[in-house]
Amino acid sequence: MSAAPRYREYRCPCAASVVALTGEGRQRAEIVNVSSTGARLSGAAGLEEGATLRLEIMAGMEPLKAEVRWVRGPLAGLRFARPLGPAMIARLRGVAGAAPARPWSPRAAGAREWR
Repeated sequence: MSAAPRYREYRCPCAASVVALTGEGRQRAEIVNVSSTGARLSGAAGLEEGATLRLEIMAGMEPLKAEVRWVRGPLAGLRFARPLGPAMIARLRGVAGAAPARPWSPRAAGAREWR
């Protein structure tokens, strides 16, 4: 019996400068893609899989809590403790006020139904 395929939510590309707060202190980093459940972080040194960190997105806003799911060189995959709403995703993408990106679907990509 094979395992069910794993699907992850569509990640929207972005280039959002953030401050990562870790046990080692504060450091500047960049979110390079984001979804409601997680993100890819670039430029934060010394992260370890399983560690918890907080991301300062904007002054005056509560930092986002996230778990480091994987680390590959300067990149790290994060899972947010609480899902982000469409407005926050749009803000991270730098398109505040714009409609959130539509998730990828086979039909939207031109796939035909199999019968």
